[in-house]
Amino acid sequence: MRSMNANMILNSDSHNSKLIQTFSDLYQNNVLTDVTLVCEDRYRIEAHRMVLCASSPLLREFITINTQSHPLIYLKGVKGPNLSTIMQFLYKGEVSIKEEEMPSLLKLAKELEIVELQELKDNASMGKQKPNNVLKEEENFLTPYLNTPSLLEIRENEQRVQNIIDSSNDCGDCEYRGKSQTQLLEHVAMLHT
Repeated sequence: MRSMNANMILNSDSHNSKLIQTFSDLYQNNVLTDVTLVCEDRYRIEAHRMVLCASSPLLREFITINTQSHPLIYLKGVKGPNLSTIMQFLYKGEVSIKEEEMPSLLKLAKELEIVELQELKDNASMGKQKPNNVLKEEENFLTPYLNTPSLLEIRENEQRVQNIIDSSNDCGDCEYRGKSQTQLLEHVAMLHT
């Protein structure tokens, strides 16, 4: 006979897939994004702090110490298409790339401390086969040569951006005055880093 105080377990077989689909839809439609990643080629990606924090201890550190409501993180040396590939993986759990693009993708994943892709590299280096459902061949995917930043360059650049910005939304390096902190951050990232 069961006690009246017994705990019940509620379980959904589709919970994980619905969660992944929801985050993917939010990302694709740029809804509820709360962080902007800016690449060296001025490519900007709007993302969700929760996804970045769950995927990378490095990005979690940057995001949690930043008190802004919509932080901007400049990634020196990172090209937009490369970061876009990483973001697709983070939001969907899979991405299609050419085999020759794998080394540069794994190098960027290591710099950004993307745990899941580092695990994939570790498995491949230990002689284990890569999962067929994670990386597939596809003809039309762009990932040019990657020049990844060092961790020190990223941190130095973030400090430089913070030093330029003051509470009045005036740029400390030129005559620009932003209407908001976000506009000023975008200006600094585009012109002064």
